[in-house]
Amino acid sequence: MFRPNLVDSIISLTMCFLMIVAPLTALSSNYEETALDEETRKYYTTGSLNMPGFQSGSIYSNDTISVGDQYACAVSNGDVLCWGRNYYGTIGYIHTPGQGLQYGSETNKEYPTNANSLYSHYGYFVEVVAGAQSTCALNTEGDVYCWGGNAYGQLGNGDNDVSDNTGQDREIITPRSVLLPENTSAISISSSETQHKCAILNNSETVCWGQNNWGQLGAGWTCDEDEDSCTEINTDNNYWEYAGTSFPQVVDFPENKSAISVDAGDSFTCAITEDHSIYCWGRNNWGQLGQGNYNSLSSPALVELPGDREAVAIALAKESVCAISMDQNVYCWGYGAIGQLGNGNNQTKTTPTLVILEEGDNPVSITAGGAFYCLILDTGQSKCWGENWHGGLGDGEPLDQWNNGIYQPYPFNVTGNHSFSGIESGLQNTCAIKTNGSAYCWGRPYDGAIGDGSRLMTGQKNWPSRVGTTTNPLFTDASELDHDDDGIITIFDSNPYMCSSGFYQVENICIEVPAGSYSVNGIQYLCDIGTYQPQSGQDSCLEADPGHYVNVINSSNQDECLAGTHQPNSAQGECIGNSPGYYSLNGADQQIGCPTGSYQPSANSTDCIPTDPGYFTNSIGSSSQTACPAGSYQPYSSQITCIQASMGYFVASSGSNSQEMCTLGNYSDSLGQSECTLASPGYYVSVDGSSSQEACESGTYQTLQGQTDCMYASAGYYVPSNGSSQQISCPEGSFQPAGGSSSCILADPGFYVSDLGATEQLQCQQGTFSSEEGQEACTPAAPGFFVDTDGATAPSPCPAGQYQDSEGSGSCVDSPPGYVTSADGSSTASPCQPGTYAVAGQSSCVDADPGNFVSDSAQSSQQLCEQGTYQPESGQSSCLLSQPGNYVDKYGATEQTPCDEGTYQSGQNKLGCMNADPGNFVPSTGRSYQNICEKGQYQSEAGQSECLMADPGNFVPSSGADKQFPCSPGSYQPASGQSNCEMASEDHFVGESGATEQTPCSSGDVQPNTGALKCLKGPSTFGDYLPILIIPLLIVASALFYKYRKKTDGVATKKGRNDKWGEKTIDYVPKTIGRKRK
Repeated sequence: MFRPNLVDSIISLTMCFLMIVAPLTALSSNYEETALDEETRKYYTTGSLNMPGFQSGSIYSNDTISVGDQYACAVSNGDVLCWGRNYYGTIGYIHTPGQGLQYGSETNKEYPTNANSLYSHYGYFVEVVAGAQSTCALNTEGDVYCWGGNAYGQLGNGDNDVSDNTGQDREIITPRSVLLPENTSAISISSSETQHKCAILNNSETVCWGQNNWGQLGAGWTCDEDEDSCTEINTDNNYWEYAGTSFPQVVDFPENKSAISVDAGDSFTCAITEDHSIYCWGRNNWGQLGQGNYNSLSSPALVELPGDREAVAIALAKESVCAISMDQNVYCWGYGAIGQLGNGNNQTKTTPTLVILEEGDNPVSITAGGAFYCLILDTGQSKCWGENWHGGLGDGEPLDQWNNGIYQPYPFNVTGNHSFSGIESGLQNTCAIKTNGSAYCWGRPYDGAIGDGSRLMTGQKNWPSRVGTTTNPLFTDASELDHDDDGIITIFDSNPYMCSSGFYQVENICIEVPAGSYSVNGIQYLCDIGTYQPQSGQDSCLEADPGHYVNVINSSNQDECLAGTHQPNSAQGECIGNSPGYYSLNGADQQIGCPTGSYQPSANSTDCIPTDPGYFTNSIGSSSQTACPAGSYQPYSSQITCIQASMGYFVASSGSNSQEMCTLGNYSDSLGQSECTLASPGYYVSVDGSSSQEACESGTYQTLQGQTDCMYASAGYYVPSNGSSQQISCPEGSFQPAGGSSSCILADPGFYVSDLGATEQLQCQQGTFSSEEGQEACTPAAPGFFVDTDGATAPSPCPAGQYQDSEGSGSCVDSPPGYVTSADGSSTASPCQPGTYAVAGQSSCVDADPGNFVSDSAQSSQQLCEQGTYQPESGQSSCLLSQPGNYVDKYGATEQTPCDEGTYQSGQNKLGCMNADPGNFVPSTGRSYQNICEKGQYQSEAGQSECLMADPGNFVPSSGADKQFPCSPGSYQPASGQSNCEMASEDHFVGESGATEQTPCSSGDVQPNTGALKCLKGPSTFGDYLPILIIPLLIVASALFYKYRKKTDGVATKKGRNDKWGEKTIDYVPKTIGRKRK
């Protein structure tokens, strides 16, 4: 661990000197910068601190000012004040006169504003962190409250359903408590400039929540791996649909290490553990995890500083990291294209590289903006480097040609010779505080982010500007940088707290804390109300035991609760007065309920009161006695119950100590009655003190209450059972001629009784009957039945062939023609169905004979089938049409006749057949079409069953021919049934038509062509005639050539295979071939 040497001691003394003279130096400014007044809120004012200031993310100090995306917040007097842009409600609800609570761009604030009134609602706050879209703050109880944008669960409130909150789009303006692990509290919080946040807890764990698309929460998983654990935001481009979690996740440090500082960047996080090692996790697209590669990680990985140096402070920009080492060097790594790494070469580095500081520069605090860094030296001087577009470096240097700040590749002094004790950068702006709590900001002023009233200013302010108004400048609360006042800043101190628990420091000497107090890490605390400590040198107070209390601070003993009071809980500052119904003695941890039979109406009592006669208490802890209810009584005191009134007795009012007897006409048949019951109708009571009423016997009744006798039933009436309150008239179907009866007589079969209370029965008339006894009316004979006598007990069915369609009839009628009644008891005549018929008075229909039909229902006769139709079946409603190939030429036919051979019929419903046409034939019976004669065949007559074969010497060239054709001269046909003729071969000829064979040329004759009519005479030898023929042949050949050429030019000539002689062969085909006979 770091130990101060002589130089360090000199530096510490110098810092103390500067802190003493700093307020004096500030008197020359435009504002009166005075220290905060002493208040009852201890330990948070500059006057109570050894060395005011803070290091962001460290457990040893609290961030009392923080910068987000175009807004900033600070802790002042235990409350949170914010200024700048309020797009996501980051600075909270703003009350606008006439419009109520609002948030959004219209509520941007150019001066610090108490937006959510945190102190008045949620306690005393000591730390605040600002982010891109949300803000969080930490109070003295270790509770964390967040507000603003929540699309990624960055409010940590344990609700991943962020689709709609309070009517806004995933934004919660009212602070929400972060759902920390059970029985834990936070001691430090940090926020990224994007969408996730982290906290270090009092159990040494670190938790993170919010966006987790790159594993930046350090829990070993990402949202695309576990969608069910994340929020669903459904952006237009569907990028990372499941974005983050609102449930804080415990960071998975190796070897159970604990963090002492944590900071969050753009989709990645880094922490310093208790052994001063650096661990990083999350996105690694620019090597910002310091691993020497670009692999993203979802769990912490060790970052090694050169020379195994130990880290004391760390700050994360969007894509790079810088850390202060124990030997007060600064190392950076990650994206460095615009000077972020502070080494002058603008290169990206995947492992830590040394920042070039001036000789004598000793950094004690560091912060990161979007792409720049700022630090505070031990002299109070601040230096910044990196991106400077909106003046976030505060260098006061000239701007470029576009009126933007120029980046600095090396640490550069913040202008103004200010001495700061705490510094915090955001995306584009930086704010810092002095030892007296005065606040300064610089960078982009638009939307009021500087907090000095320059909300509408464009461009930049690249110099520190005082936050607040001239008359109301901002003073922030301060945090401690040197807890043990040894001149060593705590983050560098190997023993940051001088005195151990149970001791406190007096003039640099640790002494035991006295009884009634305790100390933790050398800080003395008085025992609070409800606690005490009888011994000195203790690190905690004892809670007052149950039955005891401590009602003052700094108490060394607890007091016993007095009689009449009690206290069931420990750590209480007072006792609880006993409730009515209870009592207690001295030192009671519980009040005692009054036992049954007693009560106590007063509070703070030490005893109970016995109950009076007529009263009782049946539960422990009664505050009053209960009167015996009506129907009960109690003659004694101190009783837990009442006595129910006996049967035959009653108690009319509550609080009674005796019971009374029931009188005549009344009775009481159960215990605990408050009055006697009148005898019910149908009953009577004839003695006093009766416990029951007597029922009137059957045949008697009583209509009134409270009677002593019963009445007899009248004639025509009856009483069937005991206890009747009315006599009952005999119902229809019964009668009673005598009085005092318990029943009525049922009417006999064949008789009826139609009135109530009848004394006689009546006989059924003709057309009606009564088959059973007790009928109130006679039944009319149903349709299909008849009754022809009086007093009948059953109807008679109409016989077959008759019916009756009316009820109550004395006779039946015959069924009409075309109708039948097939069974006895018919109420209607059924019509004969098509295909059947009947004459009058029939019980069944007759089927139509074959060759006949009945087309409609209810017919009395059948009809013959017409010509062209037939019917082979009986009982048919129509006749069948004759089918193609058949005919019917008579009436009443039972079958159709097939067409003979040589004839056909193509249609239905025909009386005859048609003969086959010449050139056609029908080979069999029952045909619906004629067949055409094929080529080589013909038929010259109509009505034939076959075709004729063409004879030898003849041919038929096409189908459907009604004649044959002889072969022309030059051709022949030796076979029958042919469709063409053969041409005469070479050296052969055919001289006449109809030839069946060709004739060879005579000896010495020749014929070089086919299809010739005759042969040519030839020379004896060719050699003999050759000399003579040469010249004539040449002449003839020339002439033939000329002739052939002339013919081919003007006349179309049909040539045979051997037509060089110019001969034509044409077969004669008459025009009638192929035509049908008309």
